[in-house]
Amino acid sequence: MLAQFMYMEHNMKIKVKIYNVETAEETMIEREETAQEKQERIDCENALVLRQAEADAKTAQRQALLSRLGITEEEARILLGGN
Repeated sequence: MLAQFMYMEHNMKIKVKIYNVETAEETMIEREETAQEKQERIDCENALVLRQAEADAKTAQRQALLSRLGITEEEARILLGGN
């Protein structure tokens, strides 16, 4: 996780492709991200890290419960009437 947060400190290059429908000409522009774009990217990356941590915690809790019960995930599914 530390590497991800260290990476976020750097601005990213934004590539914009402009297509002229009249001439079929394509132009590529590369620019630095704005402060707002950078904050939005950081917020999204942080939300992704948080969701992954929550999913990992939920998986660990489920595995701990199955272990305490002494059954497998498949056996739990059968007991609960799942396929």
